[in-house]
Amino acid sequence: MDDKLVPIPVRDMMCRHIGGKAPTAEMKAKLARIKLSEDNFTGEGLSAYKTLCAFIRSILDLCTEGDASGCRLVARDTGNSGRSNRGDGGMKNPDISVCKDHDEARATHQPATKANEDAENTEKAQASSEVATSWRCASLVIECKSSTSRDHPFSFPRASNGRLGKTPAICDKERDGAGSNRQAEKDNFLPQTHGAFKARSQISEYALHLMRSQPRQFCFMVVVAGCYARILRWDRAGTIVSEPFEFVKDSSTMVTFLYKYGTMTQEERGFDTSVVEAPRHDIDEMIVWKVGMVEDGKLSPYHTERFKDAMETKWPIYKVTIPRENLISAAELEPKVDEACVLEIHHNHILTFPQRI
Repeated sequence: MDDKLVPIPVRDMMCRHIGGKAPTAEMKAKLARIKLSEDNFTGEGLSAYKTLCAFIRSILDLCTEGDASGCRLVARDTGNSGRSNRGDGGMKNPDISVCKDHDEARATHQPATKANEDAENTEKAQASSEVATSWRCASLVIECKSSTSRDHPFSFPRASNGRLGKTPAICDKERDGAGSNRQAEKDNFLPQTHGAFKARSQISEYALHLMRSQPRQFCFMVVVAGCYARILRWDRAGTIVSEPFEFVKDSSTMVTFLYKYGTMTQEERGFDTSVVEAPRHDIDEMIVWKVGMVEDGKLSPYHTERFKDAMETKWPIYKVTIPRENLISAAELEPKVDEACVLEIHHNHILTFPQRI
């Protein structure tokens, strides 16, 4: 997996791979008023999650103003249920998930608080920012590590005694100086500790869940370590990882990324727009067709069972649009019996000649 992770400068990531709309001068003034406190990101506590959630929500709320209007995104603390209810320390849940703020998304994110057990508090629980991860609805996930953790997936500058100072990406093995510069650079980017390997496996699993649970071509992710962060872009060929950038004292890069993400189209966020959740009337039409086929005995028991499994589960039903020019007609599949090609093989050359038969 490590061979598929490639570091790039932050500027290249922002210019080449981040779509969306650049904030106007008026919007920049509003965004500049959103601040973070370093105290929330330099300790071991969990205050960073709630602080970061509120920070992200403040930015995403501005994305629905004026020309940037669109479906509102919200940030939710999805790691809390994993940290409190599981023995894996939250390793199976990203700390923060950004998702669409609509009724369906809220319904599929199960609240992680005990209020959900009480019918009177259901509405309160649904409004809570602490929910369990729904991979079907998550658009962007953010993983947070403390500044003092030794389990960072990548190298990060580290806060020491209240002052920010860069520390090298640590390799537990002693180096004898004989390794190549290329290997040294790789180890400096990807720490070779057991905890670092485990952390990279963790975030790659998040990307796997997103890509398998949604019609995706690629997805973005943010990894936070103390006051620093990296932006990742995953696709099926590999992952590009931005250099670390400070986002607490100077939040401009993080603010710009989140604002542009909030104003992106679904296609710019990595979604395959030829695949969408089927509207209710299409699903109803398909159900009527299936019932008629079953009553007429035109479906085998196997097909009937498969339709039942597909349409009576909680998984969504998708509508796939295929361009007409990509369709293969039955005529094109017919064998071409009236024409063949003769190959004459010469030294280093293959010559083809059409021949009637």
